Amino acid sequence: MTEYPLVATRARLSTIHEPNLTASERTLSVAAGAVLLINGLRTGGFGGIAQACLGSYGLIRGVTGNCALKKAVAPTPFEEEFQEQRGWSTSEAVTRSITINKPQDEVLAFIREPQNIARLIPWIDSVQSTDRNTSRWIANAPLGRKLEWNLTLAEVQADSLRWSTAPETRWEHDISVQFKQAPANRGTEVKVVIVGKPPLGTLGYALANALALFTDKALLNVLRSVKQQLETGEVSTNHMRQDKSSDLFHVDLKADESEGSGASQRPSVSSVKSGVALEGGNV
Repeated sequence: MTEYPLVATRARLSTIHEPNLTASERTLSVAAGAVLLINGLRTGGFGGIAQACLGSYGLIRGVTGNCALKKAVAPTPFEEEFQEQRGWSTSEAVTRSITINKPQDEVLAFIREPQNIARLIPWIDSVQSTDRNTSRWIANAPLGRKLEWNLTLAEVQADSLRWSTAPETRWEHDISVQFKQAPANRGTEVKVVIVGKPPLGTLGYALANALALFTDKALLNVLRSVKQQLETGEVSTNHMRQDKSSDLFHVDLKADESEGSGASQRPSVSSVKSGVALEGGNV
């Protein structure tokens, strides 16, 4: 997997509107839906209305063969390919891109050093180098807790970098950064893809997908800080630098998406997996 997509839909375009339930699932859904609907109408009251609503949804689900919940927790084609190559049972991916008005080699050299990135991330407490290519990261978490992991620089090329955690670690993840010259000599396009291995299988994937809004916004903020640092030599005070944002879940989700990054507006969740086409989102 040498080239990462800028965006991938939750299902391939040809199958977005096609049924995603098997014949047996559709039959069971229709049968259960009919029972709930009839029983709800007979029972009446609030409980009956709730049953009737669930039954109606079951009937619609079975007749159409489409289940929004099943589609929401299904991995994207990119994630399926990634977990097959890595041997993971599940994976959750998020990506962001930004253009930095600096030469490619200078941007790559800056991002390669963990200390350069760590000091731009407010919830990172410390980073310690354990050997030439491995560093120990300690992050602030809610309720005064700490998260720790080792990150190893696994691949270095002229146009890409890749870090990964050790297999079977608690916070197993993979980070890839690709660099290429921006059009019209506007500097360097930087694309970051972070793939995590959620615990608890499908349930963990669903939880990670729900948190993707935070991780996506946090990644955008980090890239903006890198851009400011490289282009101006300093990072301006903003919502990421406030004391209240000292742990990784304090992210201002109301910040202007277009500020300083060229990030496009988040498209409908129904068509793209809670992601942002071209400049960011899940892949």
